[in-house]
Amino acid sequence: MSFDSFASLRQWEDSAQRLELVRQLESVESAPVLIEQAVGLETWFQLPANAGSPQPMIPPPRHKMMIASALGVYLTITPLLMVLRPVLDHLPLYVATMVLVPIAVVLLTYIVMPSITPSGSEWLSPR
Repeated sequence: MSFDSFASLRQWEDSAQRLELVRQLESVESAPVLIEQAVGLETWFQLPANAGSPQPMIPPPRHKMMIASALGVYLTITPLLMVLRPVLDHLPLYVATMVLVPIAVVLLTYIVMPSITPSGSEWLSPR
């Protein structure tokens, strides 16, 4: 399940509907219900849908996420440096980095990685 904002996640976590569903699950499970939240780089990767499957959704192997992330970073940083180099060359390194990193992270999160993961989905998570 994905949420558009942290506030939406909190609203769902505190909802009566969710609490009732967890209570129902706990009544039929022999062990406490484990709820996991993805917060790292794995959130960049769309996991294959397996609706109706009792198996949990497994993120791609770390080495494949690393390769796809490295490709995404390369495809983001290289054009940014080409475009911003005239400005960045006149700034101290730490200031240039403070300019470049937020731009790269936004592009990676909203444009580059969402474009890379569907095209490499068969390699990332073979069926």
